[in-house]
Amino acid sequence: MKAENDLKDEVSFEMLEGMADHIRRAVQKLTKDILLYCPVVAKKDFHAAVAYLFRRFDENTGPDNFLKHLFSLEPGTEEWKGQALFFSKSCDEVDAVMNKPRRTQNRFHPSEEPSLEDSFHNEADTDFSLPQNRMWGSAIKDKWHNKKVAPIPLVIGGKEIEEKEPKGKGFDPSYPKEPLYSYSMATWDQIDEALNIAKVSGSTWSAKSAEERALYIHKAANKLHEKRDDLIGVMMLDGGKALLEGDPEVSEAIDFAFYYAKSILKMDRCKDIKWEAKGTILVAPPWNFPVAIPAGGIFGALAAGNAVIFKPAPEAVLSGWILVNALWEAGIPKDVLQFINCEDEKEGSLLIQDPRLNAVILTGATSTALLFSKLRPGLDLSAETGGKNALIITASSDRDQAIKDLIQSAFGHSGQKCSAASLAILEAEVYDDPNFKKHLRDAAISLTVGSAWDLSSKVTPLIREPSEDLLRGLTTLDRGEFWLLEPKQNKDNPNLWSPGIKWGVKKDSFMHQTELFGPVLGVMRAKNLGEAVELANGTRYGLTSGIHALDAREQKYWMENIEAGNCYVNRGTTGAIVRRQPFGGFKESCFGKGSKAGGPNYVAQFAKATQVALPHEKDVASDKLNRLNKLVKREELTAEDLGYWVAGIESYTYHAKHFAKMHDPSLLLGEDNLFCYKPHKKITFRIQEKDKIIDVFKVFAAALSVECPLEVSFSKTSPQEWKDLMPHFTFLEESEDAFEARVEAGTCKRARLIGAPKESLIKAASASCAFLDAEKPLANGRFELLHYLREVSYSITYHRYGNLGLREGEKRKGVS
Repeated sequence: MKAENDLKDEVSFEMLEGMADHIRRAVQKLTKDILLYCPVVAKKDFHAAVAYLFRRFDENTGPDNFLKHLFSLEPGTEEWKGQALFFSKSCDEVDAVMNKPRRTQNRFHPSEEPSLEDSFHNEADTDFSLPQNRMWGSAIKDKWHNKKVAPIPLVIGGKEIEEKEPKGKGFDPSYPKEPLYSYSMATWDQIDEALNIAKVSGSTWSAKSAEERALYIHKAANKLHEKRDDLIGVMMLDGGKALLEGDPEVSEAIDFAFYYAKSILKMDRCKDIKWEAKGTILVAPPWNFPVAIPAGGIFGALAAGNAVIFKPAPEAVLSGWILVNALWEAGIPKDVLQFINCEDEKEGSLLIQDPRLNAVILTGATSTALLFSKLRPGLDLSAETGGKNALIITASSDRDQAIKDLIQSAFGHSGQKCSAASLAILEAEVYDDPNFKKHLRDAAISLTVGSAWDLSSKVTPLIREPSEDLLRGLTTLDRGEFWLLEPKQNKDNPNLWSPGIKWGVKKDSFMHQTELFGPVLGVMRAKNLGEAVELANGTRYGLTSGIHALDAREQKYWMENIEAGNCYVNRGTTGAIVRRQPFGGFKESCFGKGSKAGGPNYVAQFAKATQVALPHEKDVASDKLNRLNKLVKREELTAEDLGYWVAGIESYTYHAKHFAKMHDPSLLLGEDNLFCYKPHKKITFRIQEKDKIIDVFKVFAAALSVECPLEVSFSKTSPQEWKDLMPHFTFLEESEDAFEARVEAGTCKRARLIGAPKESLIKAASASCAFLDAEKPLANGRFELLHYLREVSYSITYHRYGNLGLREGEKRKGVS
């Protein structure tokens, strides 16, 4: 064809050395020209050649690869007919070959907005491989760089309120020496007014139907979609965030809105439960995700029918201002969503302590959650807090891929993510491998360090100069440690630091135990996987964790033993996506009920549930619940109580089967995203004097259904038959004073109660930030069983460089 059509100067042939060499000779004889690729390595780098060889084997043994059939290829055989068919088909489709890119996304022309009736799909991030989108990104920089910003007011009851000389100051971390903008700070009288307005407006908002609230939130999602460029620009200006870090954050904010709008509609379809808004909720987000995290809290609270007071982080007030204006433009009333800034002391403390504030959604430091709990005993607090996250790399890993994911996980957004991998725990063979050490160092050095306004920057400025702990982490070595790569502070910008890698970190050292929130990675050695897991679990946090291992047995062991809320296999540890990987941890990475952001139970925790009818979904009660059922003295129950009891154990059985399964609603090709429920390791069930025995049995039945090991605390001897029927529960007879002392000491971190706790118990719980779960037991297992379960997300990359292996042909999203 090349000769027949006189295309000698237009067509060239390329082949791989050693692959079908006889064909190569024939092609070369016919064309007189061929480009032959041959990998050449020094002897010391032979492992790289072996990896290359295996990749070629993977490709060439694929079912559709010509070379797989070559050795038995003779005219008339099935292989011959199949290859001839493939060739003919390719010739038939010549005219159908596209002459333009298949990727057509253009941020200058926003895509069509989905309707509320459409099924949920995650918002697509920007494809910056396309030239039009790179131009769009450059336009964002041009618009927001050195932008003049007017003073930012308070918005209370729909009115903008400005101080004559605003006290608050905001800075561009890329140029931190001069204030960028100013913002007003609320007095206590203004906060008092906002609380009073929220009570009135909240009642009106909660009276709207679920469909009405969902529609408002859906419109807000579309408004965020429309303002993607400005939301990215303000994060670059206000938070020093790289454009490539800001773009997926806007996608996440949009996802929160769409997902929570659909969540409240699902809750509303559950007609045996009456949902009541909690009232007024304070949303107090962090500065490191100044758009997505506040958006998620606001949408979750609004969806459940609450009024919101939004107090952005003081370092990111401008980002919060741009966000909240977009939501008001979408139609969310300004008296339902109010905007304030204030000093932490005293106004902020008074706000937390005020009984008109019904709940707080906090994302921030663990110390802040503890402070809030002490400021107001009994505070309804939903807090996602810190993390000390490890990425384990075993000898079976693909080490080049592990380094790539580790670098991104540790230094993305300069390590200022609660999910960042601040520890690398290497199995001995990897730790002792000089090539791994060299490549890790080289990869970190390759990261461009600079201003957010330099679009090539991968490591951008910190939000402020390092705190005391972070400064120690960036400048000080403990015993046995040395710098594989020493971080350096930029002489012109005290906020800007290059990446650091600290080698030889020891168990229980400062670097092992302290969350640092900056671009410094600690590397530890573990003799085996078991020790690596112990080191990863050996902190007070349980937020994210990761492993790179190609051995399925190692993956299984790690998944069964790691203590984290978001778990990642053969990929990075950051970048959780709504529904795909709902986000949140446990231990001291989470306070409150613990439902994950972007997950199916998030909105429900901001409403009160009351059982008003018998649940519809049911299954034949399990044997263990039937045995418990025999203890029920039916003659002492009302017909209503008996009906709810019978329906309850059937509902618990039905939903326990659902919660026992792994769920992957996304079904992405090449990646499993498994959402599962695990029983809490310990919940203390305190039986109080006025508790109805049938409600006590409901708690027993719910915990038995999901195999949650209750510690049952009571003031008088329990019947022996209880202990005989529930051998994996522990029964502890103790006085109220003794129980409260254990709660205050922190040995009971989660307590299940039926009635309202006494003031003395509330104060004891506030001292240790223990969670008192005092909701009346429901007969509906969909919601009651959640009290005894924690949520875990697993994200597992199962392809190898696009090769799906044994899972080729599975039905996944986008695959027919």
